[in-house]
Amino acid sequence: MDLKELREENARHASEVLTALGLTPIWAVYGKGRDEYEAPGDYDPLVKSLGPDLLVQVDEDSYNGCSFLLYGTPGGQYGFLSFGWGSCSGCDALRQCESWGDVETLRKRLLGDIHWASDRLQMWLWLTDEEIQTLKWHWGSVSFAEFLKHAARQMFGVEYRDVNAPRTDAQG
Repeated sequence: MDLKELREENARHASEVLTALGLTPIWAVYGKGRDEYEAPGDYDPLVKSLGPDLLVQVDEDSYNGCSFLLYGTPGGQYGFLSFGWGSCSGCDALRQCESWGDVETLRKRLLGDIHWASDRLQMWLWLTDEEIQTLKWHWGSVSFAEFLKHAARQMFGVEYRDVNAPRTDAQG
């Protein structure tokens, strides 16, 4: 069995396990058959397939950048995921995938990268703590600020205004 056949066999096994757990096999997420691999270029089906409800998604508007996502569970837990992407296989994990097995491995990695909080207050405190190392490089990003606005609206029904943002006289 060569490497490609081994990857496809692993993908078949993984899809059976994920189906048993209630997750849609990755090839079906992209509307393909198990044996119809076509390199996906869109993260949306992948991040929507991670299981919990996707509540907020903000993507940077460029050929490369980051995506910021907020997930929620029926039990009231919240999850945050951020990941970078690019325009070529050298800088984008999804574009590096050569099989459904590779895409499934990426999905598992993204699942493992979600930071979970027990409730909306704990999530908000974590998201707005400028000392959190995993978030530190997002501060100052227009897209992350936009994400925080949508997250505050989703979790609390309020408008969020960054207290560090420049103010005009009218804002007082």
